[in-house]
Amino acid sequence: MITNKVLKFLLTIVTVIFIIPASIMNLVGGCLLFLPPIGLIYVLIMTLIWLPSIGFILGTCWLWEKVKILRLPIALIAIPIIMIITAFMLLMPNPDMKDKDLKLNICLDWPFSKDVVSSIRG
Repeated sequence: MITNKVLKFLLTIVTVIFIIPASIMNLVGGCLLFLPPIGLIYVLIMTLIWLPSIGFILGTCWLWEKVKILRLPIALIAIPIIMIITAFMLLMPNPDMKDKDLKLNICLDWPFSKDVVSSIRG
């Protein structure tokens, strides 16, 4: 599908651009997460950011599947937002790399992200 190929190409560019800053942020941020108040605040902030993000991703996936006539406007809106979410996920430290990889895969698989999420739920 063309939309998925475009998104994967753009996310590859984002990943290449942020690979060095992301490595530095993960190292420094990962060290800071071991301080109890910073770690707790970080988890709270990440949850407040990720929950609406996954809601947006899954909502646009649902619209993509159900309302085929709106696919072009959905793609034009969703792809830049998913690129921002991906850049954010790359830059933010996460001690659990499985979780970070899962979130990046959800972004990468748009507009089929709901399949990735449903495979996790079992």
